Amino acid sequence: MQIPIQEISPGMKRRKLDDETKLGFGVIMSNYMFMMDYNLDQKWHDPRIEPYGPLHLYPAAAILHYAQEAFEGLKAYRSKSNEIYLFRTKDNLKRMSRTCDRMCIPPYPEELVHEGLRKLLAVDRD
Repeated sequence: MQIPIQEISPGMKRRKLDDETKLGFGVIMSNYMFMMDYNLDQKWHDPRIEPYGPLHLYPAAAILHYAQEAFEGLKAYRSKSNEIYLFRTKDNLKRMSRTCDRMCIPPYPEELVHEGLRKLLAVDRD
């Protein structure tokens, strides 16, 4: 499946990581994010990579009222030869999928999310 990439507009400042030894969880944000929409008719659809930015949520979104969310701490690592490595990615996606099932969140297509993650890392490797 095609996963389109919306490039950062010329007016937006691209963040560059100066010192990888000073990473912090929830402190350094990437330039892009992988997004996918969901509705009852189409299920998960419209995968895309877009510039990092605010999320648009409906005021009645379940997460705002019932704290329904799932989190998986997948990490990417850079080798000394500047390659990007992931550790047990598909295991992380399966674990997240099980969490979603327990939370009554519709299951997502793991292979599509895996491909979206790979594409996201390619476009935002810095």
